[in-house]
Amino acid sequence: MRDAHLRYRPDIDGLRALAVLAVIGFHVAPAQVPGGFVGVDVFFVISGFVITGLLLAEAQCGRVSVAGFLVRRVRRIFPALVVVLAASLAAGAYLFVRDEFVALSRETAAGAAFVANLLFWRESGYFDAAAEAKPLLHLWSLAVEEQFYIAWPLLVAWAVPRAGALTRLPIALAAVSFALNVALVAAHGAFAFYLLPTRVWELMAGAMLAYRNRPSQGGLPDVAGSAPGVKSGFAWIGAVLIALSFALIDRGQHFPGALALLPVAGTLLIIAAGPRAWLNRVVLSARMLVGIGLVSYPLYLWHWPLLSFVHLIERDRVTTRSLVIAVAAAFGLALATYWLLERPIRRSRRMGTLWLLLGAMTIIAGAGYAGARGLLVPRLASPALDRLVAASHDWSYPGASMRRSTMDTGLVVYSVGSAPRTMVFYGDSNAQQYGPRVEALVAMHPERGIQVVFAASGSCAPLPGLRVRGSDRCNDDARNVDALIDRADVDAVVMIAQWPGYAFNPDFRLPGLHGDEVVTPESPALGTALAALSGRVQRWRSAGKRVYIVGASPSGPGLDPRNLLERTWRGDYRINAAGMPRADWDRRNDWLAARLAAIAHEAGAVFIDPTQRLCTPSRCPAVTPDGEPIYRDAAHLRAAFVREHVDYLDAVVLDTR
Repeated sequence: MRDAHLRYRPDIDGLRALAVLAVIGFHVAPAQVPGGFVGVDVFFVISGFVITGLLLAEAQCGRVSVAGFLVRRVRRIFPALVVVLAASLAAGAYLFVRDEFVALSRETAAGAAFVANLLFWRESGYFDAAAEAKPLLHLWSLAVEEQFYIAWPLLVAWAVPRAGALTRLPIALAAVSFALNVALVAAHGAFAFYLLPTRVWELMAGAMLAYRNRPSQGGLPDVAGSAPGVKSGFAWIGAVLIALSFALIDRGQHFPGALALLPVAGTLLIIAAGPRAWLNRVVLSARMLVGIGLVSYPLYLWHWPLLSFVHLIERDRVTTRSLVIAVAAAFGLALATYWLLERPIRRSRRMGTLWLLLGAMTIIAGAGYAGARGLLVPRLASPALDRLVAASHDWSYPGASMRRSTMDTGLVVYSVGSAPRTMVFYGDSNAQQYGPRVEALVAMHPERGIQVVFAASGSCAPLPGLRVRGSDRCNDDARNVDALIDRADVDAVVMIAQWPGYAFNPDFRLPGLHGDEVVTPESPALGTALAALSGRVQRWRSAGKRVYIVGASPSGPGLDPRNLLERTWRGDYRINAAGMPRADWDRRNDWLAARLAAIAHEAGAVFIDPTQRLCTPSRCPAVTPDGEPIYRDAAHLRAAFVREHVDYLDAVVLDTR
């Protein structure tokens, strides 16, 4: 059965338009549309509803043709995707440096094979590249849908001849998937976000609605009964739920989890209201929204590579004008793709077209694989640029000589050296960055009997009460580190963090009188946390332990080796190694460094300020005098520089009294 045999609902295209506009709004202005990314969840429900409706329509005509269904999906999905993948890879070959092109090639191969969600799940982690550096990141959702398109028709074909199976199957899948999603979202957020098992319940929600409303005479009738008031009520409640999703959900929350019920339920209610509900008939069926909905698929494919290229090429020079131009270009390319490629190919029934699409996708997958393996080299490949690339990957924690162990409390630590007395490096990834120097000192001075234990966790500063994206992980670690430091064999504590990085950042909060507060100089919660920190330091000093508080190493976009490369859209480039004005760093750092220094002074501890060694009075350099990058990114020193040049903690480590 052809798709055209099903009754067309313009309001569903209008709903698609709202979903894609929300996603674009989130990518352009996340502060104004914090939950716009849940437009993807709206797409999932629509896909489950429409695809299941098509399969049920086929079933009424005798049997479900899985092969026929997949052929139609190839004609629907491949044309726009082939063009976007090819254009992205070609642009990357011209504009990207080596590691950017390798990453883009890897994404291209995964996108062509519809396993992009698996790739991005595996790559997720503390030092994962920012979303803006992944031009094909948005293909994770397409991979989820394609995996659904492969599995679901087979299950429907199996269930159709078995009485009752088609009723129970989507309910069972949705229940298991939703339970898995809720159970994993806090501890395994990347898995819950990217993978089909924790997302299929959203598609099954649409599938259950399609089954409840299974077609008669080849149509997709509305669901909410005949009363106009009931229909309109369904639609308005659904619209409110979706609007609340866009406004109240943000990327700092555990998602999807139970929060995804908001957009899923809202989408179900709007679809269930049917095309004659006032909102659906007047608003969602408006010509402009329907037009955007018709091109929503190529628009979704085009918008993110264009925005990502803007961020990668312009870096910290991105302007609103550039983003608006990118979005306008995405609309233009989407219209051209729809009218010149997608629509004609969908209407074609020539088998040659099908084989051409499959061959083109295979070639693109092969090109992506070749680029990922280094067999294809981008235009901007040179020793000078490769040196910047190497610096951005120069991280050596945990080091080769470090031993991993798990304390009785469950705390995971890494230790180097062996001695009766122990020094604990406690903090976040700024503490981890000193690992290479500590390893070198231990190896160079075996006679000193040095043992250093790193109790350091990314994004966990030693600020009592710190919550990261609503998680108590840092608090749990802090209690366990306290138990470690209280041991009699620990005689020194070195507290290190990117302290100002926790200020003005909504991802990091401290408990206050009226709920969690974002850290600011005037935040009462910060005063409470610093008072608690002072109490800990004084307690350790009273126990006879040496305590050091190490300030943050300078951070800022001008220090990131990737930002030292300045490019134009013409393909010209230059390396700008000026670094960052010292005054810019002092404005961010001094207010908190002064309070930490006061805490150390009052308790008889020692405050060490890396700024005095890493910056001149006027600038914080990004490279050494011989041109080697100092940093691996905007907030961390690279391992080679730490190992060879960072000596301001040597006296601390070597003093093992």
